Amino acid sequence: MAYPLLHLADLHRLRGDLVRACALYREAVAISEHSGDRQATVPARAGLARALAATDLGLAQKEVAAALDAAAGFGAVAAELAAGWVGLIAGTEHAEVRAHAASAAQLAGARQDRAGLAESLELSAAAARTAVERTEQLGEARRIWAEVGNPIAEAACRLAEASWPAGGGGPVQARDARRVLADSGVRLRPPIAAGLLAVTNAEPSEVLAVRTLGAFAVIRDGLVVASEEWQSRKARDLLKVLVSRGGRTITREALTALLWPDDMDPAVANRLSVALSTVRSVLQGHRDAIRADATSIRLDPSLVVVDVEQFLDSAATGLGLYRGDDPDAALPHLELAAELHRGEFLEEDLYEDWAIPLREEVRTTHLSVLRALAESDEKAGRIERSLDWWRRLVDHDPFDEPAHLGLVTGLAGLRRHGQSRRRYLEYVRRMAELGTEPAPYPAASPGRRPSADLHRS
Repeated sequence: MAYPLLHLADLHRLRGDLVRACALYREAVAISEHSGDRQATVPARAGLARALAATDLGLAQKEVAAALDAAAGFGAVAAELAAGWVGLIAGTEHAEVRAHAASAAQLAGARQDRAGLAESLELSAAAARTAVERTEQLGEARRIWAEVGNPIAEAACRLAEASWPAGGGGPVQARDARRVLADSGVRLRPPIAAGLLAVTNAEPSEVLAVRTLGAFAVIRDGLVVASEEWQSRKARDLLKVLVSRGGRTITREALTALLWPDDMDPAVANRLSVALSTVRSVLQGHRDAIRADATSIRLDPSLVVVDVEQFLDSAATGLGLYRGDDPDAALPHLELAAELHRGEFLEEDLYEDWAIPLREEVRTTHLSVLRALAESDEKAGRIERSLDWWRRLVDHDPFDEPAHLGLVTGLAGLRRHGQSRRRYLEYVRRMAELGTEPAPYPAASPGRRPSADLHRS
């Protein structure tokens, strides 16, 4: 059972149907772990990590760690590739990404795994030191895909060649590659699972992108800016502060106080000028996105795509429609918001006071979005989908009683009584930690939900 589920999950991940992919990967993990079959568990966890990277980078990194810990046989190639692709999205140093690519290539070569070798070349190209290396590695990957007869992977390589700076190809090649992918059912708009298409500027744009949900990253000309390009942490922090203000101006004095709160040196103002110059040099052709005068600085929202702003806008629209009793119209907005949420706002800056208000707003909004999606799918009879939303709610808030009960009841309704009972015991344990009486196990009648407020036992 685990193997066909794993292959179905891979297909959904490739197409961009990430909710279905995650549900299938989780089922494959549960079945293969129960039977002790690591040959299925490792690639299932690796695939799950890659699907999750588009929506929840923290959980994706946990799955990568679990896959690497259990890596065995052919699964080791999948684990190394997942570690590299997820790391690339998370802003890991490119040297570490290249190490994962090299390890995957070595393992794939020893096993004559040509598909694994081709993808390891793609990963290496995405983290290449120079444009020449990138072009050579990507071209070799494309040739292998052509030889083994995988037109989808070959088209992805052609799109990357045409889209990456100095990658060769051109608009005609990019158009033809996009057509092949679209005709094959591959979605090219974000969110995209971790892989070559996720780091390819599939729809070229001159707008700079900044990722703040999960690991911080700047996407310039379709590629993530390598951490080595930042000459100082303060330069990164400066851009983060500007992003957190949503386009509002901040005085140079206030910005200096945020970046160097305990430094009374009169020369600290010069440090701000140096950090600002560093940010602009990193942005290269997008340096005009930073607007500065003698007294204040701001980020021009018309020249920057910021994921947290996209998330909050989509969530506000979706929740407004859902609360207005129009769940069908709300669904695409809520799904987009859930997909945009890759993790907490600037999770590497948990103790910075200036980041806390927006982080709390994002966290609260995300939980509301997940709850609305779970309830909407449950009411519409889409139980498998609702289970995935309830799981994600529990992952983010282990003490969310309605989410626990949604899982227990949904699993019972699908006759997965063993899983339902195990979930119920976990729910009881969590309620005991809070000193709260648990609701009774749900009655066997289909669709019946236990109440968190009635029939306490």
